[in-house]
Amino acid sequence: MARRSQRTIELRVSELLHDGGIKQPPVDVRSIARLLRAVVETVSAHTDISGMLYRKSDGAVIGINEEHHPNRQRFSIAHELGHLCLHENELYLDRGGPSVFWRDAVSGQGVDDDEIEANHFAASLLMPREFLISDIRQGQVPAEALSRGDERAIEVLARRYRVSPQAMTLRLINLRLIDPKGE
Repeated sequence: MARRSQRTIELRVSELLHDGGIKQPPVDVRSIARLLRAVVETVSAHTDISGMLYRKSDGAVIGINEEHHPNRQRFSIAHELGHLCLHENELYLDRGGPSVFWRDAVSGQGVDDDEIEANHFAASLLMPREFLISDIRQGQVPAEALSRGDERAIEVLARRYRVSPQAMTLRLINLRLIDPKGE
């Protein structure tokens, strides 16, 4: 199957935010999981494992590494929700038995279409385009500071959205809200 467009993924995220009644950051990824009939559990996992998705006929279980930073856990939950929403009719479909998929170091390398889509879904869910634009317009951070890639302004947004500064920087670059060169 062809890779989904970023617009398609962003529209799916907007529907979830609307259905979940979420109107501002930080996005409660656990409530989105409940909305999708997924239970989130913390698990003791090997250090390079961030999360897993276990599909069942009556829902899903998302396991996240209890040793990871809370922001990392939130991203892992959002990433697994991406698999749950985007890949239900593909490789990740439960065909009579459980399907288990682990998120590990390879997941973030940007070489597998499903992982790229799940990462984009996670970024879109945790840092929705509409929320970021609204925050910038309302002066949560000075737009001119963001436009030049000011680290303090990015950190303010990262704290507000409960993500890492690196994740926020990438999201702002991908949305073309800041210049990747910081100029």
